[in-house]
Amino acid sequence: MKDTVQELHIAARRNQILEAAASVFAAKGFHPTTIKDIAKEAGIADGTIYNYFENKTALLLGILDRMRTSVQADFDPAQLSQLDLRTFLHAYFRHPLMALRANNFDLFRVVISEIMVNETLRTRCYQTILEPTILGAQQFFER
Repeated sequence: MKDTVQELHIAARRNQILEAAASVFAAKGFHPTTIKDIAKEAGIADGTIYNYFENKTALLLGILDRMRTSVQADFDPAQLSQLDLRTFLHAYFRHPLMALRANNFDLFRVVISEIMVNETLRTRCYQTILEPTILGAQQFFER
């Protein structure tokens, strides 16, 4: 049995690092940002990041997962098939833009630009965000 205090500590440290990475990526961009920049922002030693994330791409994937979780908390693509056409179109086109809420445009810009050149990130984005949304639309139109 895992120690729940240890699990909470790991989750808190991961969140601390992801918050710092998001802040630095949004300010400097993905490629100019270094692990040292992120560690400084998080107030931790450089090597500590590697205990939680393999590299900068893993950090960006972690940020994408957090964005997905945040959007999915407000939106269930499977429910699209139950909506009338007007409500469906509003929800369907609003969903991808939810990542922009709370003034996250700079971070969103960084994620989108990296999706264009990073196959791993592009695949994860498709599987976790676009595919469920497309499935919901397909179910709606089949109905």
